[in-house]
Amino acid sequence: MIGYLIRRPIGVTSVAVALILLGGVALRQLPISLMPEQEIPRISLKVAQKGLSAEAVENIYLDPLRSVLLQVPHVQDLESIAEDGVGRIELALDYGASTDYVYIAVNEEVDRVMAELPDNYARPTVTKVSSTDIPVYYLDMQLKEPTGEMQEGEQKEFLALSNLARQVVRRRLEQLQEVAFVDVSGTLEAEIMIEPLRGRMESMGVSLAQLEGMLKSQVLPSLNFTIRDGHYQFPLSFDAEVPRLASLETLYFNVGGRVLQLQDLARVYRQPTRPQGIVKTQGESAISLTVIKQPAAQMAELDRNLNEVLSHLQEEYPQVSFTLVRNQNKLLNLALSNLWQSLIWGGIFAVIIVFLFLRDIRAAILIAVTLPVALILSVLCFYLLDISFNIISLSGLILGIGMMVDNGIIVVENIKYYHGGGAPMDTACVKGSEEVVVPMTSSWLTTAAIFVPLIFLSGLVGALFYDQALSVVISTGCSLAVSALLIPVYNYTLYRIRRRNKSATQAKVQPLIRAYEKALAWALARPVGMTLLSLGIVLAGVGAYRNLTTAQLPELEETEILLTLDWNEPLTVEENWRRTQALMAEVAQDSLYYTAYVGVQQFVLGEERNLSPTQAQVYVSTASATHLEETIRELNYQLSAYTRAQFSFESVDNLFNSLFSDAAPFIQGRLRPHDSRVLTEPEQVQAVVGALENHGGEELSVPIATQLKLVLKLDLPKLALYGLSSEQIVNRLAQELVPFEVLSLTEEGAGVSVKLGQPSARLDDVLATTFIKYQDTLAYPISAFVQNTYQESFSALQADAGGPYFPVNLLQSPAPEQAMEQITEQVTALGGYELDFMGKYFSSQVLVQELLVIMVVALALLYLILTIQFESLTQPLVILLEIPLSVAGCLVILWLTGHTLNIMSMVGLIITSGIIINDSILKVAAINQYVKEGTPLRKAVLLGGERRLRPIVMTSLTTMLAMAPVLFGGGLGAELQKPLAITVIGGLGIGTLASLFLIPQVYGMLRGGWAWYRKPS
Repeated sequence: MIGYLIRRPIGVTSVAVALILLGGVALRQLPISLMPEQEIPRISLKVAQKGLSAEAVENIYLDPLRSVLLQVPHVQDLESIAEDGVGRIELALDYGASTDYVYIAVNEEVDRVMAELPDNYARPTVTKVSSTDIPVYYLDMQLKEPTGEMQEGEQKEFLALSNLARQVVRRRLEQLQEVAFVDVSGTLEAEIMIEPLRGRMESMGVSLAQLEGMLKSQVLPSLNFTIRDGHYQFPLSFDAEVPRLASLETLYFNVGGRVLQLQDLARVYRQPTRPQGIVKTQGESAISLTVIKQPAAQMAELDRNLNEVLSHLQEEYPQVSFTLVRNQNKLLNLALSNLWQSLIWGGIFAVIIVFLFLRDIRAAILIAVTLPVALILSVLCFYLLDISFNIISLSGLILGIGMMVDNGIIVVENIKYYHGGGAPMDTACVKGSEEVVVPMTSSWLTTAAIFVPLIFLSGLVGALFYDQALSVVISTGCSLAVSALLIPVYNYTLYRIRRRNKSATQAKVQPLIRAYEKALAWALARPVGMTLLSLGIVLAGVGAYRNLTTAQLPELEETEILLTLDWNEPLTVEENWRRTQALMAEVAQDSLYYTAYVGVQQFVLGEERNLSPTQAQVYVSTASATHLEETIRELNYQLSAYTRAQFSFESVDNLFNSLFSDAAPFIQGRLRPHDSRVLTEPEQVQAVVGALENHGGEELSVPIATQLKLVLKLDLPKLALYGLSSEQIVNRLAQELVPFEVLSLTEEGAGVSVKLGQPSARLDDVLATTFIKYQDTLAYPISAFVQNTYQESFSALQADAGGPYFPVNLLQSPAPEQAMEQITEQVTALGGYELDFMGKYFSSQVLVQELLVIMVVALALLYLILTIQFESLTQPLVILLEIPLSVAGCLVILWLTGHTLNIMSMVGLIITSGIIINDSILKVAAINQYVKEGTPLRKAVLLGGERRLRPIVMTSLTTMLAMAPVLFGGGLGAELQKPLAITVIGGLGIGTLASLFLIPQVYGMLRGGWAWYRKPS
């Protein structure tokens, strides 16, 4: 076949060009994303029932829900948290389970539980967690003139900004085809306040309830009629709208036969609503908008259209600043651009290596041409198999580029070998390429055997590495096809012009070959020393493994972080912001940008952004990872002054963090009380926690938050004595303490609430000055029936499948097993509790065990493939012997560079095992050929080593240099792949030496027996 193709270069070129054109079209159509499209296997439930304490939410809602949800198929685990008036349950599903099916099943179980509850209890909302719910942009809007602490005039300006955000900016953005939804928080709304004039109302005998009734009577029913007038009929309706603020004060009422206006009984004015939460950017009032894209939208199109809209808005509203933060498109572009650069530099390095070793510009041109052709064909295969360009698939291409070049080098080198030996160019092309097709195919199969088992990793990790495994297998397969079919054709076309000078070719490589001959002869003469050296390397690898820290993912450099605060004190929103502002003032620098979300936010989507009045979340962005570390250290120091505060630092939400959320502590002990009454007794739990923290062992963090409540206790016997009900007291206090809505107006397309009551009142004043009437004659002070006291309770109750628990986090420990045993003994001694553990420590161990099993399976597949090729049960063992050495090299370099043993470095170990044996396959095949031709064993080993010297060295160097740019790149993709690159480079370094010197030794020992040890003549 090769002989037929080399005489038809035009036809071959035409087919190649056609495929390249198809690949180019596929390149334009191929979707680009940060990560492969994956369904997040999580479902969340949310309960909102005002008036219930955290204990009541736990007992009424969450406890029965957990019991039934655990029976739903494919529910792997669940976590719940109960707070005052709110409860949430997060369900973790088995990967691969149909979230639609589980969603239906969960709703059915919720309906069963709700059937046992009163009708006035709200039904929990069930939502599927989706990657498309993650905002791709945050947009901060501010007035360019700082507002600081807003005065009355500035509040009006901010009200106008709020209307602009809701009525204009939000709608403009949602008109973009790529935008699904825009969420808003930090806006102010106007309200109309009717403040009763107490003295006048009492003198005229008008109560607050009567005033409320008179106001509501002004609302006419919205009924429509049709009346006939001769041959015509007309629609007739009543104007049911209450007059606007301008005429609201002049509403007329009949009070005891007197006609009065509202302004005679109350003061009417407009004001901004008192916010339950605020947004501050760089210390100034702001409005935050989140942009959520359509699932099928292209990020590049969205970015271009969004920036165009913002530029128009900036021109129309020059007094407003628009700042895009948390730009997911910027993260995507940075990650992918760095990987593309690594890909390009890797290809350039490979061509340079070929030129330096072969000293032949035409050979370097052949490699330079076939490399992009193989890449374009790989892209076409990506399109056909529906694989997107993402950081996983591009990383696979980078890894495959070295192996792509390997195939080209092997074919070119073998053709040069035969042509240099005197064979005509056509014969050299045919024989040189056909001879290595079977070993190269075997090498490709071994690569597939190494990569394909990675997709059987459990959960999302295995699904994501499906892309990487396929990208490597596809790229090396395309390279194999190009090397076997195109290189002989173009090699024949380029070299038939002039016969290559054999002596010149040999002269260039003789120094390298002579040096290798001496080194190999020295190694072959010292089998015992080589064996001991190999064992020493393996033992060094074992020692490095014992000292390596395991983790799920490598540590990624970050320049932005989310600080979540809970002051754990009953603070107002204003005091919450004052503390947060003072905290951020300590770390403020020109290169630091922050947005603080203080108190309850108005976002509709995103449970992680739902805060309580005493909580705050601060987004911090810095110029560099070092600056961020310094900022975190300073924030930790400043927050240590607030002994009751609970805080945590989390990664900024993006698709990668959503898929691989690693917020779990290193080790978390879950303290479970035997008696459920403990859930209402914080003092008892705090005593146990204090004993654990002071036990003198490992450093512990116990994030148990409590809150101080003001509790009103009614004197029920006295109420019964005076003929009063509890409901009367509660309703009367509610009217006096908090203004309540009586009407709702519509102005400029927006609803405006009309509230009746005092704008602000202290409880003690209300209790002292508020009276309640008995039978409309006698009035009694409410303070006679009510006592107030303070009570401490848990602000949140956590639970999992095992029931409620209190978290005890064990920070990084040099001896985790011993630390857990000590804490367990302490809990047992205290009594009344049981303790179990979870955390990253255990999940990392499970992941490493899975990878070890996969590595064993991959090695078994390698052995079977090699036995098929060599028709021998012993020769594959010769090749596989270098794997322990290369793995040991990987572990040692990981330990020396300070990296952890994580999913990426373990994948690097497995990959290196597949790559390193490819060289030895070709070497053993060459030695077998010489032996088959009758060459003495020792001479056959030497000749095989010499013949494959340059291909082995070149392929190893090209693979290592192809991965080297990743070590110096930035962005998420490069950071994620660095441990993999380090393991591949370290393993190939040791493995190449083993292939050059150990494999010939072991081959001779197995094939020659004791005769191999005789001194050669």
